[in-house]
Amino acid sequence: MNHEELIARLARIAPDPGFVSYMFTWADNGQPAATLVSLIPHDDGTVTATEGDLRTRAEAVTDDSGGVRIFPNEATACDWAWEQLRHVGAPAPTYSAEQNARAAASREEQLRRAGEALRKAKEAR
Repeated sequence: MNHEELIARLARIAPDPGFVSYMFTWADNGQPAATLVSLIPHDDGTVTATEGDLRTRAEAVTDDSGGVRIFPNEATACDWAWEQLRHVGAPAPTYSAEQNARAAASREEQLRRAGEALRKAKEAR
């Protein structure tokens, strides 16, 4: 797939159409963005990638040896990006009533223990 096809796929799974621009950029100007994945095409047809934090960081994707990962072409890079991003727009998991009750009970127990520890610390002063 090419980057335009990838964008179309991402639009189908994104929680909102505007979110795609936070998920992926095709940095044909050579300047990656801090999106989750940015692909940077090079004059020789290869592509490199960065992964961002949606703020200011965009770090190069590396291979097993620690060097910058170089994809041989756009299709390979876009396939990789799809694998990285395809679950981003997935709906949140649902839990059974039993799981929710167990989580609520655990929360209450944690709050109880934290309150008890705080009370003991204040008494020790």
